[in-house]
Amino acid sequence: MAEQALSAYDLPPAPLTLLPNGWNTNFRVGRDHVLRLRPTSAEFAEAETTWLTALAEDTNLGVPEPIPTRTGDYVTTVTTPDVPSPRTCVLYRWVEGKFHNKSLTPTDLRKVGEFTAHLQHHGKTMPPLARNRVDTLPDYTAQLAADLHSSEAGILFEKAITRIHTTQSALGQEAHGLIHADLHQENFLFHNGEVRAIDFDDCGYGHHLYDLAATISELDDPTLRTPLLEGYRTITPLDHEEALEDLILLRNLQLTTWVVQERHDPQFRATWAATLNRTVTHLRETAR
Repeated sequence: MAEQALSAYDLPPAPLTLLPNGWNTNFRVGRDHVLRLRPTSAEFAEAETTWLTALAEDTNLGVPEPIPTRTGDYVTTVTTPDVPSPRTCVLYRWVEGKFHNKSLTPTDLRKVGEFTAHLQHHGKTMPPLARNRVDTLPDYTAQLAADLHSSEAGILFEKAITRIHTTQSALGQEAHGLIHADLHQENFLFHNGEVRAIDFDDCGYGHHLYDLAATISELDDPTLRTPLLEGYRTITPLDHEEALEDLILLRNLQLTTWVVQERHDPQFRATWAATLNRTVTHLRETAR
């Protein structure tokens, strides 16, 4: 499928290297490009390429720049008898850099905070795109927990969701717009001291605080939260910081729900029950 997609581009022959797999399939193409294949609609993929193309044209932010095909399209749809559904494919310029992960420093996180604010400012300038809200939960979340864990789990989830909704209602819509929504430490990297971001697959509409909650929720070192917010404040005001705890909770419930509803996928078969149990335990310990 990757080879079929690449035939639409004016590229010289180059080796394909399969990158570590997550939800999507990615190939490095030679040294300078990466090809992503995913089971989404062309319209959904095009919304991402529209924002990334505008970011490349309007800013100096380090993001993956989509490459057009010979016909000027940014998304190609590929089918093959060996795969049960079509895949939408996008070719990007390779983003050079290194992930710091466990070696992240306060300086790194200040830069991530600044970067996040710049992304959000640009997102406010974009016309409406075919992306949904990213700071929501499926209506069946609590029932899923009850069905697959216990009635207590369903009650705990329902109480947490009610609290989250109350917090979100109080935030209003002023600091709301197009955001990355998945800027954790495996999606930001550094090159020559500057932060860059990859994987805009989850970008969509949400409160600006949700972007920060997504970053904070997956930091190995919780003390890095402070420099992240300090960096953010150097670019834009940070109001309603007290809401971050409930948005971090929202992020955790989202990830748990996603793993549980995809429990038959090979990457989750052995872990989904433990993930759900950890979340139930956390809700039980922090119930208020």
